[in-house]
Amino acid sequence: VPAAMLEVASRLGDPEAEVRAQAIETLRSLTQYPQGLKTYLEPMLKDPDTLVRCRAAVGLLRLGNHPEARDLLRSMSVLGELDDRIHAIQAMAEWGDLEAFALIENELVDQYAPSPVRRTAAIALGSCGIDATPVLLEALSDNDPSVREGAVLGLSRIGPRTLDGVLTKLADPASEDGALQALGYLPATQAEGQLRAYAQKRISSALRYNNLWRSVASHAQDAPIQLLADSLRDRARQDSLKALEALSLLNDRETISVAKDNLQSQNPNQRANALETLETIRDASLIRPLLDLWETVKTTQTNDHLDEVLIDLSQHETDDWLRACAVFAFTPNLHAKTNETLSQLAKTDKDPFVREIATHKIQIGEPMDTIATLSIMERILLLRRVPLLADLSPADLKRVAAIATEHHFLDGEIIFEQDEPGDEMYVVVSGEVRVLVRNGNHNDKEVARRKAGETVGEMSVISGDLRSAALVAAGDVHLLCLDQK
Repeated sequence: VPAAMLEVASRLGDPEAEVRAQAIETLRSLTQYPQGLKTYLEPMLKDPDTLVRCRAAVGLLRLGNHPEARDLLRSMSVLGELDDRIHAIQAMAEWGDLEAFALIENELVDQYAPSPVRRTAAIALGSCGIDATPVLLEALSDNDPSVREGAVLGLSRIGPRTLDGVLTKLADPASEDGALQALGYLPATQAEGQLRAYAQKRISSALRYNNLWRSVASHAQDAPIQLLADSLRDRARQDSLKALEALSLLNDRETISVAKDNLQSQNPNQRANALETLETIRDASLIRPLLDLWETVKTTQTNDHLDEVLIDLSQHETDDWLRACAVFAFTPNLHAKTNETLSQLAKTDKDPFVREIATHKIQIGEPMDTIATLSIMERILLLRRVPLLADLSPADLKRVAAIATEHHFLDGEIIFEQDEPGDEMYVVVSGEVRVLVRNGNHNDKEVARRKAGETVGEMSVISGDLRSAALVAAGDVHLLCLDQK
């Protein structure tokens, strides 16, 4: 055994796991002494640290078949704790264990597996070659953003051979964002014709939704119609951003990327700078019609009949969320065709959420501030009034509304105490709540009241500090609750 190996091996007994792992990496470079390597690495398979065990296993497997190291990694990847599983999957990918392909794939498609494990599995599949492409393409539509990102990185590892498959995913709305992200790692210029056609399609869609926004916004006299109008404009802008993303893959990537970020800023000066920048790029003539979408404009009354626009959207719109907003904006009993459309949608629409809204519209009952339970759409209208959530799109607010919970308190009930941990914030739906601060004499002093539409408790959720005051119901109170997670 050479002196260099002896010196490195002496660090395998270091109390710091990171030092031991680094020592293993150094030893692995000394492959000209395989027997010496095995002598030092095999005991490390029983190291108390997960990472050290995995590094030792990879080192042994690189020397040749080693059943103990192989079984260790496979067992840890399925049965270990979270970090164990992540390190083991990464190690199998580094080793290039094609026999473990099915095992890693199972970790990716297991919807009950932790997100970090599924993300790691997606990245690891990129080391398994072209055969992993189909499952990674499917993962581009995963509900978990971190898993989608893992699929993108996995496809980038496989490389240009995935280009055709990624391009086909541009036609799938669920996979579209992931496909655009993946194309950033691939030779997209080889598909210039397809990307220009895609960009033109997105531009046409953006202009269509912008025109619909103008038709609806000019009639926006109540909250449901305003929700539809804002959703239409958000969809128009999202389509325009996708068109810009596709064009950036062909040229002016950095310029367009900066402009995209500035377009989404709340600062009008930054948006103005972005519009000026886009006028200078190579495809300026192609995207010029989109610039109007980002200008601050006043809508004027149009000749469109709102009922006809709503009926057309509810019957022919392919976007489930926009169809739901259109149905929610209906005024029942005002128009015979409206009632007929609602009845049809309540029975036959492909989306259960749309069917639920149509059914609710037919059976309209008490106003929002008196009903016992809010519908998702009514929650969204309430959350739109919360300053903390003001920058979220209507579609994103739907996701927040879906995970919120409702609570009822009677007069005098304590909602939370001062100095207790705060992991929930509340939006007042109806009634009032008293904010009380207790002094050293245990006397409560009312310092504020919160009414319908106001929030309370958000600072403890954001900062993690203890509650600075107590919250008590002043009469019957109906609250919407969002937890810290």
